[in-house]
Amino acid sequence: MHKGYSVSLIDEVILNTYKSGIKPGINLLLGFPGETEEDFLQTCELVQRNGKYVSYVNISILGIEPFTQIYSNKEKLHIDFQDSVNWQTADGINNYQIRVGRTEKLQKVVNEYVEK
Repeated sequence: MHKGYSVSLIDEVILNTYKSGIKPGINLLLGFPGETEEDFLQTCELVQRNGKYVSYVNISILGIEPFTQIYSNKEKLHIDFQDSVNWQTADGINNYQIRVGRTEKLQKVVNEYVEK
């Protein structure tokens, strides 16, 4: 997503926030164009490593809306667009069923690793 920071920095910020007496939350967006299974597994591992330090994990699935940067670049990103929910990458590795499946898997990780 070109956010400009590393996973190790995320880990560091979460831990330092926790050590400062604040239990942070995590907001995750699944299904960004270009997301691979490896990327998804790294997200699961991030939650596993940091679950004891966070108060919640919010999981969202990417919807593509008209007039957004992703929508405007859908051809460049090789997106077959039907509507904001039912879109997929041309190679088929990112479609609605895959995004929902990943959400369910990640929710299981959250349920196991994030203390309530």
